[in-house]
Amino acid sequence: MLLKRIYRLIPRSDRGKLLWVMLSVMFRSLLDFCGVAALLPILVMILGRHPDKKKTLFFCAAALLFILLKNVVTFLLTRYKNKYLLNLYKQFSCRLFYDYYHRGLLFLKEEGSGKPAHEVNFICYTFSMNILSSLFVIGGEFLLLIMMVAALLAWKPMICLILFSVFIPCVVLYVNTIRNELRSCGRKELSVRRHQSRTVTETFRGYPELEINQAFSSLFNTFKSNMDEIKRNRLKMDTLGMF
Repeated sequence: MLLKRIYRLIPRSDRGKLLWVMLSVMFRSLLDFCGVAALLPILVMILGRHPDKKKTLFFCAAALLFILLKNVVTFLLTRYKNKYLLNLYKQFSCRLFYDYYHRGLLFLKEEGSGKPAHEVNFICYTFSMNILSSLFVIGGEFLLLIMMVAALLAWKPMICLILFSVFIPCVVLYVNTIRNELRSCGRKELSVRRHQSRTVTETFRGYPELEINQAFSSLFNTFKSNMDEIKRNRLKMDTLGMF
């Protein structure tokens, strides 16, 4: 299972902290739910036939204060999560760098310097700050969805069923189209970035040969072409990510 494999990659010394990070994400989702719920009494009062102005102003001030406090706590929880992820990135990167170096000269000659450098710097960062971070976000959003659905079922079951009849087909469409397209774009970008890293490394390392053969212009055109490919993939991913 993918989640089990990811869990095994996390150092044993940090697995205990992982539980606290997950709890912080759950608590943040609870705060988001409470932030939405705090606005409901105000809407009921405003939409009522004879709203009490003093009571409405009191609830507005209380809701505003709660939202401000919620944002402060959310900021601290997000900072805690990011510190944990950045610490994982540091450990992964240092461990991989140390391991690659001690594999010896034969390994470095076979792999070249570009691929190991790319994996030490970019792959470790992507795993920590993109993959793990996304899993935390998905978990938090899923918990928030469960709480909202439970509240709707308790309040208006029929409205909840109508919303689900619209929501589920949209989720299926998203999973079958947009997510697969995002995954494809991500693979393409990763491949191009790895090639760019190798190109830059080999260019600087082979500077005398490039000057003798006057081959830099051709190599530079390839580099620019790859940059255009990275831009196209990134723009496409950002656009699809808005849906």
